[in-house]
Amino acid sequence: MAKLRFSDVTHRFGPLKAVDGLSLDLAEGEILCLLGPSGCGKTTSLRLAAGLEELQAGRIEIDGRVVAEPGRALPPEQRRVGMVFQDYALFPHLTVAGNVAFGLKHMTAGNRQERAMAMLARVGLTGRADVYPHQLSGGEQQRVALARALAPEPRLMLMDEPFANLDVTLRNSVRDETLSLLKGLGATVLLVTHDPEEAMRMAERIAVMQAGRLVQVGPAEEVYLRPADPFMARFFGPVNEIPANVEDGIAATPLGSFPAAGAAEGRALAVIRPEAMVLDADGAGDGVEAAVTDIRLIGAYWRVALETEAGLQLRARTTERPPGTGERIRVTVDPQRLILFPERAI
Repeated sequence: MAKLRFSDVTHRFGPLKAVDGLSLDLAEGEILCLLGPSGCGKTTSLRLAAGLEELQAGRIEIDGRVVAEPGRALPPEQRRVGMVFQDYALFPHLTVAGNVAFGLKHMTAGNRQERAMAMLARVGLTGRADVYPHQLSGGEQQRVALARALAPEPRLMLMDEPFANLDVTLRNSVRDETLSLLKGLGATVLLVTHDPEEAMRMAERIAVMQAGRLVQVGPAEEVYLRPADPFMARFFGPVNEIPANVEDGIAATPLGSFPAAGAAEGRALAVIRPEAMVLDADGAGDGVEAAVTDIRLIGAYWRVALETEAGLQLRARTTERPPGTGERIRVTVDPQRLILFPERAI
């Protein structure tokens, strides 16, 4: 049974259709990421699931129970849904322990305190129980917000850009800690983000939205290596786009010819991620000759800009130091990483 189910959910803000026919299932114990650019409808979908927006069309179920449909909605507090917001929304007048215990009013005072301290232990903050939110670092605030959301033992966790306000180094460590905690608890999580890397790090499946509609749903490997359309390919990072023509199972491109079994015949767009570009500094391999126009070290890899004799601008990424600017090398493509879209999909 799906833990969370959207069935043909549509929501408007005036003339703007923020969510357009969303149908999506989230399985029990699954961490699913709703990914897309700003304004695509992902946060609205999250708020509809939480009961913070009134559903206009469609149906939402949690544990097989209808919690929202037009004209009927279960109040947010009765959905047993935990939420972590981008700004954490901690109560400044309450201590850390008081924040975590806030949603436990159905318990006795002693049980509330015991549960709050148990959750703080899970997030490594027992020593900060008596301080106030303004005395915490950003990472500590995020962990308090997570502990508060998990304390009432919700059936479903909804997280809206929960790491966006952290600096890069802290974001990576807090994400990893949070993922470990959620998996350890067997939590069911719907996470909203606009960051493809975050989605690939956190989620078992990624659901990508554009202009209110689902574009593709699948594991990270599938949506990255086999994108459904050019938007999907571009959204996950810079790509090379070159013309192609498919005939008799072969795709002819300015960078050579490649197997294209199953591809539609005729004109097409070849999309190639920078890491799929193969650079041959010795110049003895296949492919075409190109000049290196720029190189940049970006952490663990080199970003390389190239220009072929025909004026084709290309981007490559490699872990080996490339030749210097102005030098000439040969360039080809890993045939397993060539992505083809027929002309009608462009």
